[in-house]
Amino acid sequence: MKRRVRIRSLAAAAFLMIFTGCGPNTSGSAGSNGPDAASSQPPSPQPNPGSPERCDGYDNNGDGRVDEGCPCSPGQTQSCYPGPPGQDGVGICRRGMQSCMGSDGELSTWGPCTGAVTPMPEVCADGVDQDCDGRDLPCSPSPDGGQNSPDAGGTVDVPLYLFGDCITVNCPANAPYPVGCQVFFTPGDPRGCIASTPTSSTVYFQAGDVCDQGFITGTLHCAAMPAAPLDATNCPINKPVPIYATSPSGCPTPR
Repeated sequence: MKRRVRIRSLAAAAFLMIFTGCGPNTSGSAGSNGPDAASSQPPSPQPNPGSPERCDGYDNNGDGRVDEGCPCSPGQTQSCYPGPPGQDGVGICRRGMQSCMGSDGELSTWGPCTGAVTPMPEVCADGVDQDCDGRDLPCSPSPDGGQNSPDAGGTVDVPLYLFGDCITVNCPANAPYPVGCQVFFTPGDPRGCIASTPTSSTVYFQAGDVCDQGFITGTLHCAAMPAAPLDATNCPINKPVPIYATSPSGCPTPR
């Protein structure tokens, strides 16, 4: 009789283990059902490609557009940022503005986000957070005392973050020669002009023919040795009519 009771007790215990073993793991240990150790960390401000826009003034899906497909009224404006939430307001990153385009409410859509400042390559410990990660990274100074040391490719990236237009920028002393760039002019007419020579450290930027009304962002690449002149192959401009001159006089006459 005692043996039968023992067998029944073991069977009941096995039955209980089977059903309780199917429940969620709440112990907190690492495992397929346990919480991820990283889940307690705040989410990184990165876009989520393929996710829908949330109509919140950000580029939630990382396609370079803000609130596409979201309803708006013609003439309506809003602040915007062509990047993930949380990045604007950090370092140099700033919001821009966009307008609702179209004449019919059902067909209207948000236009491009203009005037926003997005991350750029970090410059060594210059007191500015160019890549908007909340840090200003240090670096080793060059032997000649220049602020930035050329990278493995022999170049120094100088960020362009310029309010106004018809502005000159100089390459640093340890990499005095302009060898390339990528420039975004806004606003201005269809023309964009860059004036420089391979042996001069000064580069001139002009959008259209109206000075002191534009905004210039991008990167100027400088090197310790001169190279080919700046042109469409090594220094693209976001304008339908790019102009490359050897002096500011070769650019459209300012009004």
